[in-house]
Amino acid sequence: MNSFFRCFILSGVMMLIALAGLCQQEEPSTQLTQLPKLLTVPFVNKSPEIDGIITPEEWYGALEIGAKMPLFSMDEMEEMAESWEEEAPPEIKPAEFHHITIYMMNDMKNLYLAIHIIDEDYNDLFGKEEEEEEKEEMEDYEEDFDYDCLSISFDSNNNLKMERDEDIKMVFFADGEALYVDDYYKPPFAGSITRDVQEDGRAAARHSNPEGKGDYFIEIEIPLKSGDKQDLAVNPGDKMRFNLIYMDHCSLLKLNTLIGGFFGIEEDATDMWGQIELSGKPQPQEK
Repeated sequence: MNSFFRCFILSGVMMLIALAGLCQQEEPSTQLTQLPKLLTVPFVNKSPEIDGIITPEEWYGALEIGAKMPLFSMDEMEEMAESWEEEAPPEIKPAEFHHITIYMMNDMKNLYLAIHIIDEDYNDLFGKEEEEEEKEEMEDYEEDFDYDCLSISFDSNNNLKMERDEDIKMVFFADGEALYVDDYYKPPFAGSITRDVQEDGRAAARHSNPEGKGDYFIEIEIPLKSGDKQDLAVNPGDKMRFNLIYMDHCSLLKLNTLIGGFFGIEEDATDMWGQIELSGKPQPQEK
């Protein structure tokens, strides 16, 4: 993806997250209620290869969570935000459910995540008809963009609110590839996300079927102590709140995106989020 389209993609996702935050209901009905609120992330001696290929050998010992994630229509949420005048917000029903499995582990240097999204379209970023044509201006495209996005946010000091400089990582995936973006939270507005000048971490993605439906595999490496004040700074035994938001078919020209989250779709309501506790390297027992 060239820098021109990266800018449009980032701007569009920031707008979608902000809108989702405005539409979030007071009750956490968009959460995966079956998930435990405290997730212990195991220590592993060997780090995985970040190549978008999830193998049992690489992810042996990782925490594994499978869930049927409800996804909500951004079209419907936009209409609700425009018409909602009552104290109690109307109920939003899921438009779809997606099966997602997430693996988590750490080696005291990095937090590793692998995400397996089942039965998902191969995202053709510009549309097949435009794929072979070299076009530089956005208005030249007759078809809308088509890409998916993961947003992973951290309340690293675990104080129930997002504060300036707290870490947000995004992974955009289309055409079987991943674009990793290092962001941070910048108030005063909900959904205020700013690009980190120092990019730490990486990601890779693969799709099982470039011709249509298949599975997406995403692997992510997030430093635990990069030295950047806008990144994580956590130690084994520390707890931090986190949320993972998934956006399916992100769209810049048509608001047809679906959105869901492991712990709701509010970008900064960290009291609804889950917690990660990092396991450290086992200490040898005294004889």
